[in-house]
Amino acid sequence: MRRNPMRMKCTVAAFVLIGFGWLSAQAVNTKAPAFEGKTEEGRTIRLEAYTGKVVLLDFWASWCGPCREEMPFLVGLDDAYRDLGLVILAINIDRNAKNAEAFLSAMKTRPAFPILADRDSKIPPLYKLEGMPTTILVDRAGMIRFKHTGFKPEKKPQYREEIGALLNENQP
Repeated sequence: MRRNPMRMKCTVAAFVLIGFGWLSAQAVNTKAPAFEGKTEEGRTIRLEAYTGKVVLLDFWASWCGPCREEMPFLVGLDDAYRDLGLVILAINIDRNAKNAEAFLSAMKTRPAFPILADRDSKIPPLYKLEGMPTTILVDRAGMIRFKHTGFKPEKKPQYREEIGALLNENQP
């Protein structure tokens, strides 16, 4: 039986997350924890600045195989829903900035949404991640409404449905 090194890394990462006590998941229908982060360009991003918008938070790393599948999908979601009020904030937890940059440079279309560089993984504990990638949808009032751990292409319609529902709620 041949082992998949990417899958092994993701499995190891899951055990690391459990080891840090992040196993108990951040509950859906609770207030999204506030955070501040910086992009590689030095721009400060604060979650609370996006109150009134639907926010998709995506936690990812260059070594995560499912993250490689998910990121182009997120670029497509950004293109499709940005003008309707969706904001995507991608939080990269790679310790080495070069790994994240290599990941992004290898993409056919580089993301236009902000990529926060969380080199010390200060934001993930706030959201009690269970694995990578983790995608969290936050409604206009700042409440966590949907949470997905891992990425499977067959779930794309579900993501679109959830985003559409949130965009249609409490329109400004």
